[in-house]
Amino acid sequence: DGGTKGSLLWLLSRANTSMGGRMLRQWLLQPLLKPSDVNARQEAVCELSSHAGVPAQVVPVAQLLQSKVLPDLERGLNAVHYRKMQPAVFVGMLRGLRAASDAMPPAAAPEEEAPCKLLRELFPAQATATLRAWLSEISEAIDERAALSDDKPMVLRGDARPDAVRDCHKAIADAEMALESYRAETIQPLFRGVSEYKKVLVEEFLVEVPNTRLKEVPRDWMLVNKTKAMSRFRPPRVAQLLQVLNEARERLTAAAHAAWHDFMGRVLSGNGYTAWRRLVTSLATFDCLLALAQVRPDGRFPLPHSFAHSKLGKSLGRTGSKTARLLQTNDRRRWWARRFF
Repeated sequence: DGGTKGSLLWLLSRANTSMGGRMLRQWLLQPLLKPSDVNARQEAVCELSSHAGVPAQVVPVAQLLQSKVLPDLERGLNAVHYRKMQPAVFVGMLRGLRAASDAMPPAAAPEEEAPCKLLRELFPAQATATLRAWLSEISEAIDERAALSDDKPMVLRGDARPDAVRDCHKAIADAEMALESYRAETIQPLFRGVSEYKKVLVEEFLVEVPNTRLKEVPRDWMLVNKTKAMSRFRPPRVAQLLQVLNEARERLTAAAHAAWHDFMGRVLSGNGYTAWRRLVTSLATFDCLLALAQVRPDGRFPLPHSFAHSKLGKSLGRTGSKTARLLQTNDRRRWWARRFF
């Protein structure tokens, strides 16, 4: 039926994260070619599936992956690359990166390191330090509360907020101040009960007047809506100031969108993006190794022996020699008895 049920991927697919599942699929579709790489991967799986269990240095990482609370950091990388990530999603990615960086193993003494070379090199301390420094810098530039409420004009703060956004905020504040001054100086003396403007649905800055006092309303005031008890008007001066306010709001929306697009560009070109990508590769690799360790519990399955195609020809005689000669047409190809776990 075109599905994965019953396939090798279905048997081995025990990854805890989406990025780990995608990498496991890639491992199956693109097997390793060097016997040394195959042996290193098998050694890591043996160590994780042994009676000793997961090494103490990487236990927090394993617990974090098994908790399944991490967002899809790999898809987040792609969204940043194409600058399509929204602020709320980006904040979720930052929180996932903080949790992952906190779970990273510290620099250990040589006698405390994991015996397996692949596990030792999976989470380098220098890359973790670079990621933590980048996360601290990003946290100072982003207002997470504004990002989660989808208030893009207020997401960037401090030096990260460009002058165009600041100018639009000032223009909006000036227009709102002019509207309030007109209400206090002109409208309130006419109707002492009008202490503030009213807003009905999408219509804002309305002057609400009781129907019993309609004769006191100036003729140039525009009637917007009416109920049995109240009528709501908009004076000409308020309409002019409201147009100025709406234009400033539109400029702010465009400036905030451009500022966020530029901010994603800075994230893409910085060292933090490289550290993020390195972390995704490390987490996905470790997740795949944990999944394979579950398939091989307590060492009940023997490890295959890996060797180059030249040894295959010598050990298997004439048939092996023909196979080796056939494979020599491509120097990059290698042959061994079993290339994948």
